[in-house]
Formats: sequence, C-alpha cells, structure tokens
Amino acid sequence: RNNIFLFIILFQIIITLSNFDTSDEKLNYYKSICQSEAEWLWSQQLPNGAFAFYYHNNGEVSVNPYFSETVAIALINYDNSKDSKKKIEKYFDWHFSHLNNKTYDINNLEGTIYDYKYKLNNGKIIEESTSKKYDSTDSYAALFLKALADYAKNFGIDKTKGYILNNANSINQIVNVILSTMVYDFSYAKPNYKIIYLMDNCEVYSGLKSAEFLYSNIIKTRNDLLKSVKYKIEYFDNNFDKDWWKNDHYASILNKDRSEYTHINFTYSQFYPSATSQLLPFNFELIDPFSNEHAQIVYKKMGEYWKWEEMDYFKRNESDFYWTNFALFASVFKDQKKLDKYLIEYQKIVDNGRKYPLYSSESGKILLAVNKMINYIIDERSNQVNLIDNIKEENNLFYIFIIILLISMLIGISTFLNTRRNHKKDLSV
Repeated sequence: RNNIFLFIILFQIIITLSNFDTSDEKLNYYKSICQSEAEWLWSQQLPNGAFAFYYHNNGEVSVNPYFSETVAIALINYDNSKDSKKKIEKYFDWHFSHLNNKTYDINNLEGTIYDYKYKLNNGKIIEESTSKKYDSTDSYAALFLKALADYAKNFGIDKTKGYILNNANSINQIVNVILSTMVYDFSYAKPNYKIIYLMDNCEVYSGLKSAEFLYSNIIKTRNDLLKSVKYKIEYFDNNFDKDWWKNDHYASILNKDRSEYTHINFTYSQFYPSATSQLLPFNFELIDPFSNEHAQIVYKKMGEYWKWEEMDYFKRNESDFYWTNFALFASVFKDQKKLDKYLIEYQKIVDNGRKYPLYSSESGKILLAVNKMINYIIDERSNQVNLIDNIKEENNLFYIFIIILLISMLIGISTFLNTRRNHKKDLSV
C-alpha cells in the first residue's frame, strides 16, 4: 500500500513538474512584480487614508470605494508588515468615517458609502466633495467585508481583534446593507436598481463568507446576523450552480424567477458583459475550478473566443480598460503559461509609465494574481519536500533514483523538442 501511495504522489509531482515552473528564477521574477505593484499601490494612498482611482499630486482625484477595497485586499494579502497594518487601518478609518446614515443615504439605508472626489495641491487635500452616488450598495459592502476578514486573517486575530470590535457597530450596518438587497436570496445591485448581476452576487458571496468569519471568530455578540449570513451562504452553496448555469455559460444577469435575462443575448464573442462576467465565479471562489465540470467548459470557451492572455480584447478595441481580472483568472486555474504571457503584455504598460487607462484596482488584481501563483509554487515545493521525506523514512533509495531518472528524462525531452522547434524555424527562414 505504501508503495502504491508513493507511486501515485510521484506521478502527480512528475506531471506538475512538466507543466509548472517552480524554479528560483521564476519565483524571483514573480516576487519582483509583486514588489513593483505594491510600491505603486501604496503611492495611490491619499493623506486621509483613501486609495485613489488614479493619483495625481495636483488637481482632482477620484475615490471609488469599490476599487479602493480591491487595492486594500491585494495589499493586505501581500504585505503583513507593521507599517502595512497601520496604512490599512488608516484606509479603514476613512471608509468607516464616510459611511452614510439613513437620512444622508439616497435610499435611506445606513452603512452605504458614496463615491468621492478630492482636490489636491502639492499632495495636500484642499477640498472634498461627493455627488451622492454609488454604482452599487451590495458590492461596495461585500468587498469591504472581505478586506476586513483578510486583514484579520493575515495580520492575526490577536493583533486585529481590538480594531474590529471598536468598529463592530459599523460592520453590522455594512452586513445589513448586503442582506437588505437579498430579498430574492440572490442580491440585486442597490435598492433603487433591482438587477441581479452575476458579478455582484459573486462578490456578495465573498462578503458573506467574510462576515461569517468575523462573527464566528471576533464579533461573537450578533448570533442573529451570523444565522442570517449562514443561511444565505448555504443557499448559494446549494443553488448557485444550478440556478445560474445556462447551457454553456453562467447567466450574466438573472431574472427573479431564475431565468436568464435575455434583453442582452449572451455570447462569448461579446467581451462585455458576457465574456467578462464568466471570470467572477472562479475569482471569488464560488465555483471550484477543478472539480466542477462547468468550470472546464467556461475556461475552454474563453480560450476559444479570446486570446485574453495577449490582451487581444484591448488591442481590438473591445474594451477601454485592461481587465486584469484575467491575470487572476489564470492564477485561479493554475495556468502559469497564460499568466506569464499576460504579464509580458502588462509589463509593456508598466514600462510605458503606468499611464491611464491603468488604474489602482487593475494593479491590485495583478498583485493578487501573481501573489497567488507565488503561493502555489511554495506549496508545490513543500509537497515535493514532503515526498522526499516520506521516501527517506521508508529508506527506499530506489524511489529517489526513479525521481531523478524521470526528471532527467523530462528535461531531455523538453530540450529535444525546443531544439527541433528552433531547427524548423531556421529551415522556414
């Protein structure tokens, strides 16, 4: 039995080694990208703690809480230093201090937050204004809850418990913002815009899971909210795939009766909102990318209709933005080759001075994607070390010899194929 077990694990590692680069060179390459993105993202933080959509030292700067939250999530998951913790808490302070009460909110819903604009003079804020608008209430609330939960997980509950408890009342309001738009069990965008979007609901699921973590581990005085959150999560887990899956895709918009909203006919050839919406169930961990058969259909279809790893949608003017969600899409599916191709295209944007239409949230998704791939490499290395340790415990040098032999064969085959490919290119020239 032990021999069979070792052979199974050995086979898995050999397959991984042939498709997955875990070298120091690759790891250092990814680390350098993360460092570059993090440095730029920190430079987007205003003196009051908010993260700008795109920072300017002088003139008007926009702050969209939804995009700011993505920046915070990316930085929290990458940098767990003391300095990072202080900066993140400063951002949280800004967000909490700008929550609307019932009378100030356009929908009489406390716990929401508007988009803001700031006028800067040599980096100093001289004016704050808001048009009293938000694109949604459910997604704004959900991503902020994810940022809070990730903050507690990455910096440690002992070090973050006090801050979260001090803001528990505001957190309760934010959770109620999500619950208030879930009258159909799934969520609509905001009280005055009752459209059930796929994107919003994937984010809402992430927010609910985050709220569950906060109420289960830190804020233990609101069993009523914890019960409501758990019910909604259970509904998602049991019904999402069944209700949203339509033939070969997830509906980008759902009607109340769970039928697909057909005023926008779904087709993978339509970049937005059809194709782009398909990324979210996986990027927000609602659907497992490997065990769910629908996941493989979506990933294959996306590759058939778009060379997204080459940013062809942007080059063909199908989008005004870079949609770096695709980098995270590649990482979630552990597709290192497509991620690397995507990063080549992204590096051109960086080398060109990070000019608009690159904005802070897009950079944040690059940081999330590459950091996730780094963690995969670290896990893979650990698995390999554990296998060797198991073999050593068995005192079975034969298996070590087999590993070395098979790895050598893979390297030899790879070298031969590359040489042959280059030779063909030379002949064609």
